[in-house]
Amino acid sequence: MDKNDLLKDVIKRFIGVAVSKAPGGSGLVIRFVLDNVIYPGLFDDWLFPKAKTDQFQQYEKQVALMVEKQVEATVGMAAFNRVHARLQGLGDAFKDFAQVVDLDERKIRLGYLLTLADATVAEAEAVPDRFLYLLTDMLQIVAVLNIAVLLDQVQMYPQRYEHQLTLNKTAIRYSDLAGRLRDRFLWYRLGQIAEGKGIVEESEIDKRNRPGVGAEKRIRFFAYDDFASWSLDPYGIRTQILFSGDYDSGWVWALGDSTEYRAARQKAHQGIEVYAQREKQQLYDWWDQHLTGTTAQFMQFVDWPGEKGERKARDRMVVQAYPLKHSAGISERLPLLARIDLFLGQQMDQFALSGPRYVQTYRLPGEVKFGEQGNIFHRADSYDTAVAAIYLTLRGDLPRATDLADGLCAAIEHDPLGGGRIMAATKATGVIDGDNRFATSMFHPDGAARDIGNMCWAGIALTRLYAKTRSARYLYNALLIGDWILHNSSVDDAWQGYSGGEDEWGNKRLWRSVEHNVDAYAFFLNLHALTGEQAWQDAANRAKTLVVACRTPAGYYVTGTGTGTGQTLNTTVVPTDTQSWTALAGIDPHGNARCLEYMLDQTSTDSAGYAGFKFAVAGSGVQNEVTAGAAMALYLEGGPFRDRAAVYYDSLARQQAGAANGDGLGLVATPGQEADTGEGLGWKYFNWLHVASSAWTGLAFLARDNPEANPYRTVQMEA
Repeated sequence: MDKNDLLKDVIKRFIGVAVSKAPGGSGLVIRFVLDNVIYPGLFDDWLFPKAKTDQFQQYEKQVALMVEKQVEATVGMAAFNRVHARLQGLGDAFKDFAQVVDLDERKIRLGYLLTLADATVAEAEAVPDRFLYLLTDMLQIVAVLNIAVLLDQVQMYPQRYEHQLTLNKTAIRYSDLAGRLRDRFLWYRLGQIAEGKGIVEESEIDKRNRPGVGAEKRIRFFAYDDFASWSLDPYGIRTQILFSGDYDSGWVWALGDSTEYRAARQKAHQGIEVYAQREKQQLYDWWDQHLTGTTAQFMQFVDWPGEKGERKARDRMVVQAYPLKHSAGISERLPLLARIDLFLGQQMDQFALSGPRYVQTYRLPGEVKFGEQGNIFHRADSYDTAVAAIYLTLRGDLPRATDLADGLCAAIEHDPLGGGRIMAATKATGVIDGDNRFATSMFHPDGAARDIGNMCWAGIALTRLYAKTRSARYLYNALLIGDWILHNSSVDDAWQGYSGGEDEWGNKRLWRSVEHNVDAYAFFLNLHALTGEQAWQDAANRAKTLVVACRTPAGYYVTGTGTGTGQTLNTTVVPTDTQSWTALAGIDPHGNARCLEYMLDQTSTDSAGYAGFKFAVAGSGVQNEVTAGAAMALYLEGGPFRDRAAVYYDSLARQQAGAANGDGLGLVATPGQEADTGEGLGWKYFNWLHVASSAWTGLAFLARDNPEANPYRTVQMEA
């Protein structure tokens, strides 16, 4: 089959399969291209043909004969050669990709291929105008493969709009690129006809003296095309256009201008225009066959309503969360805590039924969902997992509690850098990567940011499980976490405490958080209680020093310090948790009343008819995780605060039964549409079932009868 016919067949199949949206259809197209176009037989003969003679050497010889174009030719040849090398590398990568059968490795390689394709396309823009047409066939292959890969991702993962968004941008980019390259080449091409200025040459082909008239002459008008054979030779051959006979003037006065002379010259100008228009159409037809016709077809894959509506990569979420439906009237027959037990168990079992694992943080409705957190379906937070493990331990469900604790241990033991680090969030589909065996992450491959708050919560859960089970694995990993924090986050100025951990690149976070240091205080007191080592009591005192330093004269606690290394309070952010958690941890029992009163006055709110607390003073909307913690703090403080806690306990119980998007078992993160943490924090919670909100609610209700349900209470080794 002729290579052009084969290419048309590839594109025809690609377009047809894509439009049909058959499952895996574009994957078949990729395979077809690899098997029949690139790999193995036609790889060298088509995409990178090896001419019998070195065409670049031929160019060089022609350049030597065209001194006035030597600089342009040299630069053009270098740019073309560079892009050719890029395409050669891309072809090799696709050739290797054809041999890969492991799905995870294919995903990694596809990401590389797309990046390489982007670089190749960018390089094409740098090729000088004269040489652009030489890239069309190669770019057409790259474009077809690139679009096919992205279409395959859209079909495989319809719940993730970022793939459609990338397909939109890529299809539009190739169409725009092809149009730009064609137009650049067109204007260069037209500029080679009559020197781009409509210059008409003339020569005298005959003369005579006529009695009574005088001297006369015949003139032949013509023009030159310096790029007439461009499709065969990028340097072209100067060709005369306006052929003899058609543009002769006839006999005109030899000594001056005449009407006949001007008419003949005007006819020659018109001939140049006709020739240029014909060449323009032929050029359009050629480019349509070799590139632009294909890229124009890509436009049917663009989600134009989403593109025009400025949809975001994470805006669409179509999921199936199990159980798909809850039976109305059944859950109400069970006690509140039993319903939370069921919800947490279901969240644990979304992707695995037993063994070490994290709990899926959210349960999203199985319908189209818009919002910034659209990628959150597979998220499993270390914090939520730790809180759930603490709750399940208190409920006596040790099999599930130890599964979560073992998941935390696995994340620590398989951290890519090790030493006690634990990532903020893993993938709920699996704690350990199947190929590389390191802990998975919802963010960067190395596990992303490690903040000491999440690490301390994991430590609190592990120390509680150790006190319950005496399993050395839990104490060992808790000690690893504590040691990492001491060696990587300790601050030695007068305020002491611990800095925020590190970002995804390992850079130190210099700010110090009250919430994190309250967590560290409780965690280190647990380690002291379990080991008897004075170093852990000293470590707890260091955390307490920072927390006390962040209390204002009015008696409430701000979020912590600024972003630098100095002793400056960040007074613009005042979270609810810095009031409730300091009270629960016993940082300064004599100051509890003032900070709790401030919390009631400044952060209490309501959403959708339910009372609660917003995340911070600058935030908005009830957030149930902090509401449950605040209710617990008010209840355990006793006195008039206990009475004031009742409205929030009642709100949580009513939300479990009747909040929008609830299931009668768990608690949503917020009963309203969303809860904004506010300026200085910058994330939101949505009206979805939420593990931390559910587990904290369970702990709050347990704490009314069992003080051990306060997660900040120092652990006691069981006999």
